[in-house]
Amino acid sequence: MITKKGTDWLYEFETTDHSSCAALYLFQFGLINDPFQSLMGLMLQQMSYYPFYNQIRTNDELGYDVGSSTVELLTTNALMFHVQGPRHPAYVFTKIEAFLDSFVKKVNSMSKESFNKYKKTFASVLENRIPHTFEQKSEVFEEEITMRRFDFNRGEKMRQALTNLRFSELKRFVNVCFSFFKILYTKFKTRKEFN
Repeated sequence: MITKKGTDWLYEFETTDHSSCAALYLFQFGLINDPFQSLMGLMLQQMSYYPFYNQIRTNDELGYDVGSSTVELLTTNALMFHVQGPRHPAYVFTKIEAFLDSFVKKVNSMSKESFNKYKKTFASVLENRIPHTFEQKSEVFEEEITMRRFDFNRGEKMRQALTNLRFSELKRFVNVCFSFFKILYTKFKTRKEFN
């Protein structure tokens, strides 16, 4: 199906099982071939996953499928927060935005010791992402060729970026990214809603 530029296509159907909505909050934040930006996305996803789940799923009880993930969109990195459940997306978005505001404050008030602990923990996460076996290396080659990125040492480059990462860089990245997207979503109304 081809739609005209500037239009949306929506398929609606009735269900008798239950009402369900989904809210996706997506931040595109940099190019995949930039090891620093790739690292920041993965690190922020790791740092936010359990607090996001705990707040949105456990405390607020807003959905049955709640989480965050990193997404690679051809050449662009993205961080996505998703909630699927019975509540209207407009309400869920306010709760996601409240969580993100508190997350930014948490990062800004984090101690250097906590930052070093996250950094050390994330080093082991990155170690698990670096291919060691022939099969793992083949999968990296296949993905890089299929996606036409041809960057066969991304994992090693991200590990080096983590080694060089300073606490001030993390805080700056968080503040710039989240404040920019908050303005983009609220001021310019770029959000699409389907329910």
